[in-house]
Formats: sequence, C-alpha cells, structure tokens
Amino acid sequence: DDWLRLVGSEMCIRDRKALANELLMKEEAMAALNHDRKLLSVILGHSAQAISVKDASLRYVRINEQQAKMLGLDQPQEAIGHRVGDFLPEEEATAIENVEERVLSSGETVHNVYPLNGKGGSTVGVVVISGGNNGS
Repeated sequence: DDWLRLVGSEMCIRDRKALANELLMKEEAMAALNHDRKLLSVILGHSAQAISVKDASLRYVRINEQQAKMLGLDQPQEAIGHRVGDFLPEEEATAIENVEERVLSSGETVHNVYPLNGKGGSTVGVVVISGGNNGS
C-alpha cells in the first residue's frame, strides 16, 4: 500500500510539473502572439504605404487607413471580409486578383504582392504593400 501511494504521489508530482510546463509554454506563446499583433498594428498605423492582408480567398483580413482611403472607405474595418471587387470596377479588380492568385499558387512575390506563409510553409494569404493608385 505504501509503495502504491509513493508511486501515485510521484506520478502526481510529474503530472503537475508537466502541466505547469505546458501552461508556461502557452503563456509564452500568447505573449509572443500579443507582441506580434501590437507590432503589426504599429506598422499598419504608421506606414505611409497602403497595406492590406488577405486570406487564401483573397478577402481582406486587415488593412490600414491608407488602403481604406484608396478603396473609398471611411474606416479600415469596413473592408474586412470583402474582396477588392466589392470596391473597385470589375476589370481593375480582376487584374489585381490575378496577380494575387499567382502569388497564392506559386508562393513567390510578384511586384508588390507578398506570400503570407502558414505552418509548414504553405501560402495561406497575401500581403499587399502599395503606394500607387491601384486599390489592391
């Protein structure tokens, strides 16, 4: 009985240590994620360039105020979930999305469109940085 209690106590201690390590790792990952989000917000908020981040469906995930202005919007949040064709003429939107689709399929930068890579290096979206007149 004493031996079983001792083994059970050791397992309980090991489980607690493992749980504590797991919680610490999650806490550190959350802190790193929050840091990255703040950094992205600073970049988006202070860049003179129009910046947009799109998912694999080419829907806006984040844009800055300069990009919102180029799309004719009052607030960047108005673009979230939309595609460029919701704001620009069809011909212009098609040309923009053709380039973005090339980046999605190749994983390589084309002009001002950069691949956004997820786990394992697969392209999960695009980042567009522009200062010109296009509304991508």
